[in-house]
Amino acid sequence: MKKKIAVFILGLYVLCCMVACQSEKEGMTETTEYIKKEATSPYLSITQSYYEDAEQTSMKSRCLVYDLTEKTLEEKGSVPYTSAYPLTMYSDRADKVYYTALSVKGDQIYSYESEENSEKKTTEFCLINYMMQCGNKYFAVARLLDNFCMEPFVFGEDFTQLSRVFYDEKDDRVTWTVSAIPEKDSVIFSYYSDEAERKSDETEKEDSAGSNIAILDMQTNEIRDVYHTDRYVWGVASDGDTLYICSAPSGTSNKKKNKCYEVNLATQESKELDIPVCITGDMALWNHVLYFLGYINDVRGVYSYNLDNGQTELIMRQSDKEFINGLSLNY
Repeated sequence: MKKKIAVFILGLYVLCCMVACQSEKEGMTETTEYIKKEATSPYLSITQSYYEDAEQTSMKSRCLVYDLTEKTLEEKGSVPYTSAYPLTMYSDRADKVYYTALSVKGDQIYSYESEENSEKKTTEFCLINYMMQCGNKYFAVARLLDNFCMEPFVFGEDFTQLSRVFYDEKDDRVTWTVSAIPEKDSVIFSYYSDEAERKSDETEKEDSAGSNIAILDMQTNEIRDVYHTDRYVWGVASDGDTLYICSAPSGTSNKKKNKCYEVNLATQESKELDIPVCITGDMALWNHVLYFLGYINDVRGVYSYNLDNGQTELIMRQSDKEFINGLSLNY
């Protein structure tokens, strides 16, 4: 567990140790325009961390929205980066940014409308890895103060009315990667056994204890398992019928071993996709287009891949002085 949490906390280290995926840039274009416009739903919310001073003594997290129709980026605000993992999320329903920050007893969720208007929304957590707006509710993956493993939570308006939807008495089930399914008003996520994964890490073999993929109905809080893989999962996305999954032999495998698969959830049949990007993190799916964090050669950023025509686009390039921490699909 410690090793996996460190992947998030030490994200900046990746810049120094990235392994380039050798892929051709044919068919790849950069299409993003930085303009101000109204956020539409569904949309991507992207977190980008950076130093706010030349001396590099303090950091902030920038929240941006990517319009999936207009292909434009809009900055929604910058907040202090004090949490273990920098995380922001813009809600177009509330017209405000939510972010994580260090509190007295661990990281909590805060709302941000201006530098003078910030409010703490939770008190129960110590670590938070994901936040998403899902219809008229909110979703988060977090660790409670008195628990060890990360688990999913559902909230009402403005992150009120917390519901614990995946309780594990053994405190062994780790929720790892997530994405929204707007068409089904659902969330898809991967989880694994912490004990089993630790045991696999102790062997000399390059393998994983495996992960389950589940879908959470945001209206009923019902959860059902839909797929199992023996590989280590780095990202998932789905429309409810087809699963797209980025995985590797183990959590410590070289990133060039990451592969993306398309799975028919009805038949459980899978096939590897030939995507010219080394996918390394968060994934999303909308209108037959996959979005994800990844590399082509030494260019890290947010990419898209059109499943109909195979077109790849770099929609947000990472600069030398800033780091893209993650993205989420919101609706």
